[in-house]
Amino acid sequence: MKKKIKFLVLVISLLFIFVGCGINNTYLDDVSITNPAKDKETIIQQVIKVTAVDAYSIFTSKYPEAKITEFQLDQDMGEYYYKIEAYQQYQKYEVKISAKDQTIFKDKSETKDRLNDDIGISKDDIEKAELLVKDSFDKGNPNLSLSEWSLETENKLLVLEVEIDNKDGQDIEITYDLILGEIIKIDD
Repeated sequence: MKKKIKFLVLVISLLFIFVGCGINNTYLDDVSITNPAKDKETIIQQVIKVTAVDAYSIFTSKYPEAKITEFQLDQDMGEYYYKIEAYQQYQKYEVKISAKDQTIFKDKSETKDRLNDDIGISKDDIEKAELLVKDSFDKGNPNLSLSEWSLETENKLLVLEVEIDNKDGQDIEITYDLILGEIIKIDD
């Protein structure tokens, strides 16, 4: 499995290099990385202080029996947050946690008329997804910035989507089957 992840990181890195060759005079929207090889602090570490695993732990301590079906890192006006959707029987939960300071700023629940029988997202799945996202930026093109990523259960699959942007408005969305560790598609 580690070989597959390393191979995916290599493929993504090459993709970033090729995309970066066609980008002139661009910079990151949120944070500039001067030299990723020299400076080990990535964009994720500079802007996002709360790890996905930390957000997962915050959610599961509040709702220990809920089955997470969507876990997303998103941003609104430059502020990153984790959005977590989960089900417990007929109850649906939606929680948003600040990626800056662990503050829960949305905690909503509603009763649904059907059970959600899809697979759940585990802590190991979150760790795998977060590692893949981090590795792609540690070795990637410094002209790119992370817009968002999400991990969702879709038809018994775990699908990871990573959206990458640059200053010129170009974006790349890479979709993975997290269980197999394979790229499903790349949209640019």
